[in-house]
Amino acid sequence: MQQIKLICVTLFMDNQELPDTEGSAGDALKRAHANLLTALIEMEAVVRSHSPDRAMLADIRWKLSRASGVRLRLLEERIYPALLASISPIDAEKVAKLREANAPLRLASTQHVANWTLDRAVEAWPEYRQASSLMTASMRTRLNAERETLYPLLAKI
Repeated sequence: MQQIKLICVTLFMDNQELPDTEGSAGDALKRAHANLLTALIEMEAVVRSHSPDRAMLADIRWKLSRASGVRLRLLEERIYPALLASISPIDAEKVAKLREANAPLRLASTQHVANWTLDRAVEAWPEYRQASSLMTASMRTRLNAERETLYPLLAKI
């Protein structure tokens, strides 16, 4: 059953629409990052509550999953190809490392969603709050790494 959940979450994330592609690739990535950061802030606000609000939690989990999926698709379909086609080998190595680091993070996120169903999150709220805090911190770290590595490179192309 857990494998089915993992596959469903992965398929959901793979079918996200790309954000508005007006402007540069850097602008599109900044918008995707802003959308994901907004969702992370909302999730952090929801899990600060001492008692769960099931409807709010379901809504923000959907928003967060959607924003993350859109960002991942933008990176894979537009950002990485554009950069790798036009940057130095040294910079390409940095981008490749960042790209490779995404697979285990995506797996961890998918497993988190599969392990923490909405019912389980509500039933084990204190534990979910802790797990969610760790996941949002990990996502913030990833966003910072993307900003530090990709924004300067995108500004050059």
